[in-house]
Amino acid sequence: MSYKLNQSDLEYTLLNGTYLVLGLLNLDKEVETIPMMYVWDKEKNVIYLHTSSKKNVVKYLQKNVKVSLNIVDAIKLDKDNFTLHYKSIIIHGKPKEIIDEITKRKSMTLVCEKYIGEDYPIEHFQRTYKNTSEVLTIFEISIEEISGLGHETE
Repeated sequence: MSYKLNQSDLEYTLLNGTYLVLGLLNLDKEVETIPMMYVWDKEKNVIYLHTSSKKNVVKYLQKNVKVSLNIVDAIKLDKDNFTLHYKSIIIHGKPKEIIDEITKRKSMTLVCEKYIGEDYPIEHFQRTYKNTSEVLTIFEISIEEISGLGHETE
C-alpha cells in the first residue's frame, strides 16, 4: 500500500539517503539521469551536488534552469508479497553554481560529515579539499517542490 510521506519521513530520507538521481536535459535537449552523492543543508533547505569540472554534468547544470531529483531509501524486497518496500522523494528545484569559498568549504564539510562521519579527521578534509579544489564544482539546488511516497505491505 502506498502512502504519502509526512514531514518527518521527508527530512529523515533527505538526511539519510545514500545518493540521488539527477534528472535534466543534456546539451542535445535529451533527458538524462545521473546518480550522484549529495548532501542536504537543513538550515538553508538546499541540496549540494559535488562533481568535477571535467564532467559533462557541469555543462548540463549550467544550462538547465530547473532539475528533478529522486532519492529512494529504506528499500526492502518483500518476496512473499511480490512487492518492494521503500521511501521515495521527488524534488524539483533550480541549480546554481557555487563560486564563493566559504559556501564551498561548508558544503564539503557537510559531505564529509554525512559520508565519513562527524568525527572525520580534519587533515583528511584539508588534504582532499586541496587536492580537488582545482576541479571541484559545487551546485546548490534550491528546493521549490518536494513530495514523497512510501510503500509497505498492508
